[in-house]
Amino acid sequence: MKNILKKLKLPQGLKKIFKGKMKEGGNFTLTIVLAIGIIIALNFISYQIFVRLDLTENKDFSISEASKRTVADLDDLVNIKVYFSKNLPPKFLTLEQQIKDILDEYENYSGGKVKVEFIDPAEMENPGKDLPALGIAPLQFNVMKNDSYEIVKGYMGMVIQYGSEQEAIPVINSSDNLEYTITSTIKKFISDREKIVGLVSSNLTLNAGKAARRLYQGLEDLYQVKEVDLASEEDLLVDVDTLIVLGPKDKFTEKQLRKIDEFVMSGKPLVLLVDGVVLDSQRGAIQNNIGLDDMLAKYGLRLNKDLIADVSNAKASIPSGFFNIVLDYPLWPKVVGDNFDQDNVIVASLESLSLFWASSIDIIEENINSEETEVSILAKSTKDACVQKDNFDIDPQSKTNKCSETGQYNFAVSLMGKIPSAFEEDKSADSRIILVADSDFPADRFYAVNSDNVIFFQNMIDGVTLDEDLITIRSRGVTERPIKKLEKGTKEFIRYANIFGMTVVVLAFGLIRYFLRRRKKDHAKHVTHNA
Repeated sequence: MKNILKKLKLPQGLKKIFKGKMKEGGNFTLTIVLAIGIIIALNFISYQIFVRLDLTENKDFSISEASKRTVADLDDLVNIKVYFSKNLPPKFLTLEQQIKDILDEYENYSGGKVKVEFIDPAEMENPGKDLPALGIAPLQFNVMKNDSYEIVKGYMGMVIQYGSEQEAIPVINSSDNLEYTITSTIKKFISDREKIVGLVSSNLTLNAGKAARRLYQGLEDLYQVKEVDLASEEDLLVDVDTLIVLGPKDKFTEKQLRKIDEFVMSGKPLVLLVDGVVLDSQRGAIQNNIGLDDMLAKYGLRLNKDLIADVSNAKASIPSGFFNIVLDYPLWPKVVGDNFDQDNVIVASLESLSLFWASSIDIIEENINSEETEVSILAKSTKDACVQKDNFDIDPQSKTNKCSETGQYNFAVSLMGKIPSAFEEDKSADSRIILVADSDFPADRFYAVNSDNVIFFQNMIDGVTLDEDLITIRSRGVTERPIKKLEKGTKEFIRYANIFGMTVVVLAFGLIRYFLRRRKKDHAKHVTHNA
């Protein structure tokens, strides 16, 4: 050892330390052994303690508290099998790791009640037969091989099993909504029965199965959807948990209204998406008189026959010759920020909501017992909105302004608590009513304008039908970050700062550098001169 120390070119201080340790002999060896033992113990303990930090604003890479509670309370094992091919294009390589990260959290927070298994379909005996039988369809991809594109077959699916039940996610092409899908599936497994959502099919309501496919599919993923014909003599509302009236344009009879009122009095929630004004191909826009006014008034709400124009609005694409022109359309009001009820989980996490030819809603306070009924204004206009009455001008390119009474108007209102009957005196029930003064916002033809609209609809249905946990999961991902309204002077400043800002910075840097170098030369000349 002494010869080795001589050959090593170590500083004298280190050589003395090593010689001292050698003299100590067994104590030095014991110290090394203890240090290694402590490192091994710490390493073992670190594997037993699961700690993960997610510093993103919406905790996008961690499962929510709702999902943690769901898996922690499981009574039986949940087996999740992921079928992910290894020969997929490079863009899907990170997706597999993201899926693993999410499922790792489910495993860790479940206390061993969630088991995850990743399976390469190429190692299966007959994936072409077994996987489609599970509900996972094969996909085709273009992959670059030997300087040419080849078509390869692959799988990107998942099967969730709970007891004798199982459900497949045929394709996982993104991790954005994966947590919501997994947690909602588990909740569906452990619930007493599948909830039934009733869609009114009479009174010329919007056919969601055709005109709002995204909305309809979202309902089918979580509920049993049932069409309800209020004109039928059968009692179709007995097993319905939530009733949705979507865009009616035909007048309700008293018998139909009584059926709706009886549903509310049974303590079940009612969701109304009703237009105060509807578009007419010949007359432009007309009032939508469908006989709901008296019933809504008894509940404490008034749907006005007007149109709201707002300075915060979506843009419309208007055909003009061979091109389309895009312009602000005040009759498509856009709700953002504090114009949502930040204390209501249905809308608190929404970034924006676009409405189309929406009317206003008044709250009839004398018909509402404030001590027994909670009123929540889910969405409202800005304070600079104005209202069109009677003579409606819906032309996006119109230069005239038929608005009056500038102010702030309600677009969506929720009532929760004691709801009085519209037909029977001194009768009320604990129930829930949501009224939205627009039925166009969830339609497929407006999906490109604002995809958050469907989230708002799903949040309403989940909030009144299940629990509010699913809302917090779905609303975590940010889909839009609208810029706040800016004053004209501020807009001009930002515009010119973007155009000339970098040029000014470079010039300023150059001038500062020039004067510093000149000052240094002058100083050097002064020193030389004095010398």
